Amino acid sequence: MIALNGEKLIEIVEGSLVAGKINKEINSISIDSRKIENGQLFLAIRGECFDGHRFVKEALKRGAAGALISEAGDYQNIFNKFIIRVKDTQKALGKLAENTRLSTNSKVIGMTGSTGKTSVRDMLNNILSQGFKVVCSRRNYNNEIGLPLTLLRADKETEVIIVEMAMRGVGQIKELCKVAHPQIGMITNIGLTHIELLGTQEKIALVKKELIDFLGEEDIVILNRDDPWTDMVQKSVKGKLITFGLSESADVRAEDISFDEFARPSFVLVLPDGKIFIKLPFIGIHQIQNALSASAAALAFQINAELIKSGLENTKAEKMRMELIKTKEGIFVINDSYNASPVSMKAALNSFSIMKGFKRKIAVLGDMLELGDVSEYNHREVGKYMRELKIDYLVTVGKLSSLIEEEFSKGKLKKVNTRHFCSNKETADFLKGYIRDGDGILFKASRVMAFEEIIEMVKNR
Repeated sequence: MIALNGEKLIEIVEGSLVAGKINKEINSISIDSRKIENGQLFLAIRGECFDGHRFVKEALKRGAAGALISEAGDYQNIFNKFIIRVKDTQKALGKLAENTRLSTNSKVIGMTGSTGKTSVRDMLNNILSQGFKVVCSRRNYNNEIGLPLTLLRADKETEVIIVEMAMRGVGQIKELCKVAHPQIGMITNIGLTHIELLGTQEKIALVKKELIDFLGEEDIVILNRDDPWTDMVQKSVKGKLITFGLSESADVRAEDISFDEFARPSFVLVLPDGKIFIKLPFIGIHQIQNALSASAAALAFQINAELIKSGLENTKAEKMRMELIKTKEGIFVINDSYNASPVSMKAALNSFSIMKGFKRKIAVLGDMLELGDVSEYNHREVGKYMRELKIDYLVTVGKLSSLIEEEFSKGKLKKVNTRHFCSNKETADFLKGYIRDGDGILFKASRVMAFEEIIEMVKNR
């Protein structure tokens, strides 16, 4: 965060000092009273399930220099602390973040997409950090609270800021752009995530396009040449366009693709000025597209092929995203339970099916949520998709996933082994008695299904 004196702080947030006096500059903030550090500004953010105003006094006791609030309270005896009141603390957070962003000379990369954002973010961060001072989104800091918190980590020396931009409705990406002011925009792909809120895939594409609409003639757009919605989206591009994908018309593409026994891809990365061999440390066919998109973004910074290779090959995989775990008993667990959509479900299953060296392949699949009216259709489509894959045993968990089992079973020429359970405990109890040394087990479901509970019970059986 760019340091602010009291007068400037009050001006930016359009607030008023209602208690105390600001005796020193503020150079960092927190919205979590439990993690407050001495001298920080505490923002009392109000959400659907929490209200930071309940913890203002606790934050001050823990060392906060002062607090930003939006509702009245008794703050008379705060001893060398201060209280600033504003109309809306969440909007004040955005204003502080925008001020920090505009006070730097950083290039800001805004990325959105239905799947792959986090993997692309991590790959790109690893590539660019070899030559630039980078601030990058952490965890799921991709909304109206998380994005500003990312920007506020920047300082005068920051050269690149990478932010994820999530959306749950029309206008949200546009509002995030007003805070972040990106000069480089990327759409990884346009799928069905959040279709229950927007109704159609076309509307999802239009909302994702808000990022592209924000960018000007001097800016750079990065799009997936293999995505069927790219032709529509690229009509809004006013600046330079860089495309990635498996298509021969893509500016950045992959050739000579192969996989090791755990479906970790290797390929020749084709760039506008040459080729280089890449061996990714991640499991999954879909990671090729993620690597291509990160490589395309790196081109905007004139990063050479050797640094792109080094950055990609040394990126560490996020937990719960095709994470490979070998238990003490010799069972291989592939944990891809961070989230699930029809596209990511099929990608995980496809990758699992081409893995080698397992005695049996067991797929444990849970509900895919947030699909609205197309939920039944897409669960059945996953079941149909699985018929041609090399899966020995299918276990489904939850109400919707029973449709996967039903569709998978009816299309098989011979009887297949399937089981369906309603709870994680039932599933774990079955698996603990069924699995044996050498088995490979894929776990995939939407985050709310909490499949890590099953995995822990299986690991500790």
